[in-house]
Formats: sequence, C-alpha cells, structure tokens
Amino acid sequence: MLILQGQLTSLLGNLCLLSYFAKKRETGAMVVQAVGVISTWVVLLQLAMAGAMPSASFTATTTVVGLGLALNLLNYKNLLSSQIWGIWEDVITIGSVSVLPQVGVHL
Repeated sequence: MLILQGQLTSLLGNLCLLSYFAKKRETGAMVVQAVGVISTWVVLLQLAMAGAMPSASFTATTTVVGLGLALNLLNYKNLLSSQIWGIWEDVITIGSVSVLPQVGVHL
C-alpha cells in the first residue's frame, strides 16, 4: 500500500508542477513534468494489472491524468478559458494539499 501511496503522491506533485510551468509557459520544465506524469501512470498501470490497485481507483486516476495533461496543453497553447483553468488550478491545489498530509501520517 505504501508504494501505491507514494506513486499517487508523486503523480499529484508532477501534475501540480506541470500546471505551474504551463501557466508560466516554461516548455522544458513542462516536458519534464509531463514525462513524470506519464511514467508514474505507467507504474500505476502495472500495479493495477498486478492487482495491487483497485480498478475503480485506477480508472479515476487515469481520468485525472488525461484531463490534467489535456488541460495543461490547452492552457499552454492559449486554447483554454481562464475560468476553466482557474477551476483546474483550484482542484489540483486543493487535492494535493488535502492528500499529502494523509500520506505523511501513514509513513
């Protein structure tokens, strides 16, 4: 279970940083964070295939990853409304701030 929590924490961190760098239009940093998101998702896929992650959790995680990557790309290319971007920033920030302390308690 700790491996799964660590991977999910890493994923949230990468998504937060990806959003930060997308807002700043830092292409190189965005690429690094996007690679981090995708590689962590691949590890989660392997855990799900091995039965270590419930399929409902993996489906929800996959949805967030896909949505996060799409929204960041659209924002980077100025194709996303500022209202939708603001909602995404709030969701990813509140999600990260609420999840990280819970993981720390279990370590």
